[in-house]
Amino acid sequence: MKKILLPLATALAVLGAADASAVSNNTPFNVKVDLTAVCSVVGSIADVQFTYTSFQAGAAASTGGGFTVKCTTGLGYTFAFNPSGAGTMPTTGLTYTLTAPTPAAGTGANQTYAITGSMPGLQGGTCAGPTGGVCSDTDASKQLTISF
Repeated sequence: MKKILLPLATALAVLGAADASAVSNNTPFNVKVDLTAVCSVVGSIADVQFTYTSFQAGAAASTGGGFTVKCTTGLGYTFAFNPSGAGTMPTTGLTYTLTAPTPAAGTGANQTYAITGSMPGLQGGTCAGPTGGVCSDTDASKQLTISF
C-alpha cells in the first residue's frame, strides 16, 4: 500500500504546483480618474435686510443673508461681490456695505455662511410716502461670486 500512496502523493504535488504557476502570472494595471472639483451654492441666498430710521445715531446691522455651499473636499474657495460690497439703495439713497464670509476649504458636506452688512448712521434717505410711513427699497444688483 505504501508503494501506491507515494506515487499518488507525488503526482498530486506536481499537479498542484502546475496549477499554482498558471495562476501566479499577475499583470499590474492602473485605475485612473479625472475629477472636476466643484463648489456651488445649495439653494438660494436669503435676502440681506436692513431696518433703518432716518438720522439714527448708530449704524444698522443687517439680518438674513444666510446661504449654504457644498464644495469638493480640500478645495479652497473665496467669496466676492459683483459689483463690490458697497452700495446705495436706488430709491431711498441710503448707503451700505456688505461683508463676505472668510475663505474656506470644502469638506464635501454642506457648509453654512452669512453675508453681513452695515448701514451707516445719520443718513436721511428719501421717502415719498406718507408722514411716519415706511418706504421699502430693493437693490437687486448684487451677485455673490465663489472662486475656487
